[in-house]
Amino acid sequence: MSNLRFHKVYKSKYDGEDILRIPEETEFPSGLRLLHWKVYPSKCLPLGFCLNNLVELKMRHSHLEKLWEGTQALANLKRMDLSWYFNLKEIPDFSNTTMLESLVLCGCKNLVEIHSSVGSLRKLEFFQMCFCSKLQVVLALFNLAPLAYVGVEGCSQLRNFSDISTNIRTLSIADTMLEELSKSVRHWSALQSLALYGDSANIKRIERVPDCFKELHGLVWICVAGCPKLASLPELPASLKTLIVKSCKSLKTVSLDFDSELSCNITNCFKLGREARRVIQQSLRACLPGRKIPAKFDHRTIGNSLTVRSDFREFWFCVVVSRKQYIGELNPEFFCRIRLEQENENMFEFITCQELDIIACGVQIMTEESERRRMIEFDEASKASQDSRKRLICD
Repeated sequence: MSNLRFHKVYKSKYDGEDILRIPEETEFPSGLRLLHWKVYPSKCLPLGFCLNNLVELKMRHSHLEKLWEGTQALANLKRMDLSWYFNLKEIPDFSNTTMLESLVLCGCKNLVEIHSSVGSLRKLEFFQMCFCSKLQVVLALFNLAPLAYVGVEGCSQLRNFSDISTNIRTLSIADTMLEELSKSVRHWSALQSLALYGDSANIKRIERVPDCFKELHGLVWICVAGCPKLASLPELPASLKTLIVKSCKSLKTVSLDFDSELSCNITNCFKLGREARRVIQQSLRACLPGRKIPAKFDHRTIGNSLTVRSDFREFWFCVVVSRKQYIGELNPEFFCRIRLEQENENMFEFITCQELDIIACGVQIMTEESERRRMIEFDEASKASQDSRKRLICD
């Protein structure tokens, strides 16, 4: 098989029955460009492993304890996925793997340290090492590619992670690293997306997000999820366009600037205060836990349609939805169909995905007066929410 270029071995069922045996004298063809092998059964690669032409290496759920000794001249390798290597304790020297663009190390539960050579991979754009529960040290990641993605959520023992590249565009971390990262956060001028996940293995859960996050002036998207002791969110940068908060059961206050383009998605946060809800409701798009249409939507009804007598140019709408059954995460879209029934009489019909039922709907017709009231209401709610947050910090 000297001319073999693509080699894939699949396993249809993860039952522990890995009966395939690899002879020690096995050699991979030197011309191989793609190697995918699920549940590779041996503890090490063949002695003659030298794949100078390899572009993609994907070997998930394998039994390997180490990949190779020393350095390999894998000058063409661009993508490597070594996820769920339960026996892997170290990764090799990547000094000669200069073309590597993507490195995935998820679920390597015995991996303790990331080799320092990773920090010199100037073309590395995607680096994910989530749920490596024993990972303690990630040495300096100074020279990653511009606009890189780094994901390290679920690494409960990781602390030394402050010297990361200032080129990072997207960062996904566990709450255990917040204190360390806050020391250098002001240098991340390229950061646009930040995801913060609570770590269930960490006994000391975070109760607040550092105030320094407002200094991330390029940040447009932030997600905070699974932080049950988090009681408040600080002032966030004015550049923010999307705020997602999930399953932060103690969250009471949120501090936001008035921005008509902001989208807020707040789910499973049932302790949100009245002022925080009023602030969030002023954003362009808002998703909140609740059962009723707010009173400011002066046209309200049960069901998914209603008729409004008005000559209008702009309106806001609100719907109450119920999930038919839980089938994982949903990011539904909502559509509003407007039909002219008679002169100055319009019927609004709201439509969404088949997994949701629309229980009730409401419409607010916007006028100059209602827009002025909206801004006043936001200022009042924002001040009240900030006062409430100050009381929480003092307590």
